[in-house]
Amino acid sequence: MLDNIITYIPADYVPIKDVCYELGIAQITLVRWYNWYQDNVNILPANFPHLPNYYRKTKRGIRYFKPEDVDKIKLFAANVKHGNQGFMASENRKYDKTYVRKTDKF
Repeated sequence: MLDNIITYIPADYVPIKDVCYELGIAQITLVRWYNWYQDNVNILPANFPHLPNYYRKTKRGIRYFKPEDVDKIKLFAANVKHGNQGFMASENRKYDKTYVRKTDKF
């Protein structure tokens, strides 16, 4: 499990908003990457970068990352293909309003 609840967040830990600002992505994008990663970690190729654990004070609290883990997230972001390609295509389609599955009926 990538979610660790701890009672004290050290001062050098980086909040999710700062990580996302540095990557140039929205916070919801990083949250979706983690949701997808947790569901698909077993099917990823061995050489695909892994997402590090994150920490928070409560179950719904702000996510924090160790400073050395920010580089791991950057490496993961560099390997994610955007749009309806690559490993995250199924996750991207959930939120893409222009994609229509053949099973959808109008």
